[in-house]
Amino acid sequence: MDSVKGIIAAVVLLLGVLGLIIGATFLTYDQGTNDPGSKTIQENTDLRQLELVAPNWNLLMSDDEILELHSLRGKFVVVDLMQTGVCVPCQMQTTHLKTLYDGYENRIEILSLSLVLSDTVSRIASYKEENSIPWKVGLDTSGVFGSYFNARSVPTLIIIDGEGYFRWLHVGIWSSDDISSTLSALER
Repeated sequence: MDSVKGIIAAVVLLLGVLGLIIGATFLTYDQGTNDPGSKTIQENTDLRQLELVAPNWNLLMSDDEILELHSLRGKFVVVDLMQTGVCVPCQMQTTHLKTLYDGYENRIEILSLSLVLSDTVSRIASYKEENSIPWKVGLDTSGVFGSYFNARSVPTLIIIDGEGYFRWLHVGIWSSDDISSTLSALER
């Protein structure tokens, strides 16, 4: 009987260790050569001097398609890290992004990504439809953006320039006028 208990305890321990390894695998991502390492990513400053090229992350979109981040190169990309549940700041941010989208529709890409790891493609599709969002909406697949920028609150917005460099990080609600001013300054 003691040997059976020992075997059960060993199996439980093995499963626990295996679970930790698998969990750690899902929390990692390919940073390529862009690991910020000891570089400090500061909010509301031009990040160009850090020379952080956005990795070609594959992101699952509301239409069940995979979006390769590099496919958006050539335009500024405003990434909106948000959540699909009840989030008044996220709703306010969507309103500001709609105003920005109307003014910049052909010059920028907006990409809203849910940080909620339990969200599904159907939940994201419903969220996009319910909120009449005209731009791409998807999942922060494997938490790549959230982890890279250590996102702790929503909304968090990131600007990537046309060459693929991370240029700006803003935490909290960001007005369309302020985003527009920042984009204008970064275009120079």
